[in-house]
Amino acid sequence: MAIETKSRKIFNICNVAVLGLLGIAFLLPYVMIVSASLTDEGAFLAHGYSVLPRDITFSAYIQLFKGDTTVIRAFFNSVFLTVCGVILHVGTTTLAAYPLSKKKFVGGGVFMKIIIFSMLFSGGLIPTYMLIVNMGLKNSYLAILLPCMLAPWNCILIRNYFSSVPPALEEACKMDGGNNLTVFLKIYIPMSKSIIASIILFTAVAFWNNWSAPVLYFDSRHKDMLPLTAVLQQMLQENVNPSGGNASSGFAENVKMATVVVSTLPIIIAYPFMQKYFISGIMLGSVKE
Repeated sequence: MAIETKSRKIFNICNVAVLGLLGIAFLLPYVMIVSASLTDEGAFLAHGYSVLPRDITFSAYIQLFKGDTTVIRAFFNSVFLTVCGVILHVGTTTLAAYPLSKKKFVGGGVFMKIIIFSMLFSGGLIPTYMLIVNMGLKNSYLAILLPCMLAPWNCILIRNYFSSVPPALEEACKMDGGNNLTVFLKIYIPMSKSIIASIILFTAVAFWNNWSAPVLYFDSRHKDMLPLTAVLQQMLQENVNPSGGNASSGFAENVKMATVVVSTLPIIIAYPFMQKYFISGIMLGSVKE
């Protein structure tokens, strides 16, 4: 058993102190947001933001969900976009990475160069917008989903991970009568669940937090299709409550902070279940065998 030296103890103490301060710095704004969402309107106007709520009330959440269904509809729009986006992205990326991981795949090197080139030199916002409009996809969810179906970097990550799968497993599966689809579903996907889970988490967060694309591609006649983050962005910009009427600044802040809490809860709830795969996924390649 190694003896812990004095310098090592000092390093560990400093490490814990720094990590603790960073944790407080990251958590404090969110704690104040939750506190503001639970603070009474009058108390908020008098005292502003605080760590602990004053005159606790759920009026902001009641106002958020009662009567007008804007926030509820936006929440389910976000869920729909996130689920569909993750399925399309992960499905397309893994299917593209599988043949590229094969040395015998004809033209694999050319396709990899194209993928790397698209990663370094993307089309940009204006060409993408013009393409979406010319394809007639504006005011539809396809305008958000299609440009994000394949991420070059994620494709390269999965391709490299697929390349590390022992060929003997694939040969054994084919000897038992399996085809390429069976090998892909029974061998490669289960053995790559760590990196796939990490990509699912990152992709889900990206789709859930995406507000700029819906605001860009949906006009005022299709506000009922906006996701939750886009509705929150409009609330922060226009200083109105979800029902569309003018609100006092204190009450509007309560509703805004309650919307922030609601919009972040799904990711916070999902992370503990994905943590094991997420940590193992980000550690891939850090240890050589």
